Amino acid sequence: MNIGFFEVNEWEIPVIKRHFPRATIVSDPLLPENAKKYAHLEVVSTFIYSTLDASTMLQMPHLKCIATRSTGFDHIDVKHCARNNIVVSNVPRYGDRTVAE
Repeated sequence: MNIGFFEVNEWEIPVIKRHFPRATIVSDPLLPENAKKYAHLEVVSTFIYSTLDASTMLQMPHLKCIATRSTGFDHIDVKHCARNNIVVSNVPRYGDRTVAE
């Protein structure tokens, strides 16, 4: 499976490489301007600065799953994903205790 991680911080790289040694690791967001470069990916993991709209996803014909490392997913066109059988996952609970404090 071809997996790509976007918006990766330097400190995250060793952890990703340990668990996904063949993954594509990119510090930049995934955007319509660079999506064609990653057309081979089947799974992408992004954060909030990536733009996963139809114009991005149409350049990635093998895309099957988007895993955002955030609770919010308004940067993802979920209607396009539903129409094209692309699974979307997010972090459903993040910082509950921190927000309450």
